[in-house]
Amino acid sequence: MPEAIEKVLILGDLSSLSPTDRIDYYNRVCRSLALNPLTMPFSYILFREASGGPAKLSLYANKSCTEQLRKIHGVSIIPPFRKTIHDSIVTVEVDARDKTGRTDTASGSVPLWTIKDGKRVELEGRDLCNADMKCETKAKRRVTLSICGLAFLDESELDTMEVLGGVTREGRIYYNQDQIPQHGSREEAKKILDAKLSGKMPLYTPEAPSPEEEAPPARSNAPASEPAPELTVRQVGQEFEISGERETMNLHRGLLLHYGRRSGQKVLMNGENYSAFDYQFVSLRGGKLRLEK
Repeated sequence: MPEAIEKVLILGDLSSLSPTDRIDYYNRVCRSLALNPLTMPFSYILFREASGGPAKLSLYANKSCTEQLRKIHGVSIIPPFRKTIHDSIVTVEVDARDKTGRTDTASGSVPLWTIKDGKRVELEGRDLCNADMKCETKAKRRVTLSICGLAFLDESELDTMEVLGGVTREGRIYYNQDQIPQHGSREEAKKILDAKLSGKMPLYTPEAPSPEEEAPPARSNAPASEPAPELTVRQVGQEFEISGERETMNLHRGLLLHYGRRSGQKVLMNGENYSAFDYQFVSLRGGKLRLEK
């Protein structure tokens, strides 16, 4: 435990803590800042800096965090905002004042273009409006954290990082599906993933052998006489869409709706809930999840 704490304090990496310790650390941080942990003001993120290096597990402040901080410390955003556009990048600079009269300034920048089919495309219409509003929100959150003396990552800064995964409510680290090799055994996949996160292997490798070339071992705990229940998973943006035969969906309806929400004949889950659902459905119920691109 002392080595884990030392790594947390020096490197800011929380991955060395146990799941129980991560939950305790989360609650202690909330109490030290007078934040309500039930509102989930922070989230865990497993990420790699854009410049490379090893993966790190850290906390980032979300919308609930900065709004509570503004109320607790009496932080007011001072108008007007100062907005500039240079080389298709919009920057907004804002000022803030707390209840003691101390002031601070911070800025947020967002590109007004995106990459589509390998080409740079300028934003327009609704996408342009969303980028403009995101820039203002980013500046307001950054100045709030700054004037409160906190160096946490802000939710709006995640698009500048390589997000690899996060932490479930039980404190267990999960990995985004595009980081997990979809062939071979779970133990082999874990070894490969650990090697990638430690920098011993490239994060992105050539496409893995197809199931026909390398058949995966059975993951089901169900009796051989009965086929394992199977569901289909498709990633839609930041969420996971679960679908399958009506009989299978109905049989596991309680579990599906515990971790997700209904969308027509399908169920949508965020990354954190999907990781917990994967463990329950595959490891405990002997099911199979078929990933669909």
